[in-house]
Amino acid sequence: RLTGLEEGAWRDAKVDFTRDGRRNDGSGGAFAAGNLVDDLFFFVEAADGRDAELHIDEVVLYDGEEETR
Repeated sequence: RLTGLEEGAWRDAKVDFTRDGRRNDGSGGAFAAGNLVDDLFFFVEAADGRDAELHIDEVVLYDGEEETR
C-alpha cells in the first residue's frame, strides 16, 4: 500500500513480494525462490474517494536476496 503520493508527480517504488505479496486466493506468506509471477494487480483509490488514475511507465521483476552484513 502506497500512501502520501502527490498528484501529478512520478514516484518509484519497490515491492517485496515476500513481505507484501498475496496469492490470488488472498493468502500471504513467503514466496519460494523461483516462484513464477503470472499476474500483477494494481488497485487505485484516492484518499478523498474521487476517481484516480495510475500511470505506470515500467515494471521490472527480479529475484533478489537481502544482503546480510
